[in-house]
Amino acid sequence: MKIAELKLARQRLVDLSPEIAAHCQRVSQVAVDLARRHGADRERVAWAALIHDLARPMPPEELRTLAGVYSLPLDPVEQEMPLLLHGRVGAEILKRDFSVTDAPLLEAVAWHTTGRGGMDLLGKVLFLADKIEPHKLASHPPLKEVERLAQEDLDRAILEFYRWQVSRFLERNAFLHPALVEARNYLLKDLGEVSSFASGAP
Repeated sequence: MKIAELKLARQRLVDLSPEIAAHCQRVSQVAVDLARRHGADRERVAWAALIHDLARPMPPEELRTLAGVYSLPLDPVEQEMPLLLHGRVGAEILKRDFSVTDAPLLEAVAWHTTGRGGMDLLGKVLFLADKIEPHKLASHPPLKEVERLAQEDLDRAILEFYRWQVSRFLERNAFLHPALVEARNYLLKDLGEVSSFASGAP
């Protein structure tokens, strides 16, 4: 990890959107606390959080265009909701424009929105910190349970977040990103909490 290049990336984010930069500061504070509790590298976690939304201010068409330039495969859900591309596009910008070579950090940035199966410690910390930063907790009180679980068990906290998020998406007839479904299924299996369908159920 090259700190000078990450500082440059962070400055670009600040220049693009002060509101998103403030969000990233809050995420960084939460991420460092989670890193302290769970034994993650606090410096890497802090920097990942500070630059995780580098591409968030980009309009949909720019995200689609850059995904094509970077040869990122687009899921049909991302075609309909290109905002979901901002993590993967941001990771590519960090790698290509700022020469960031820290593969776990890039992976964490790429999948911080939906998560994915088999996330490492850095990825889990960034994913959760993005979901339970103070402004989101204030807007969505059910996330308090996710915050509580995150102090003790990152996997169970992520699974609880998915339980809440999937319920909301189903109520609204919203798309479920395949990476989210994959990550939820991975955690259910890993934690041994997969429920069997009742015999004879349709």
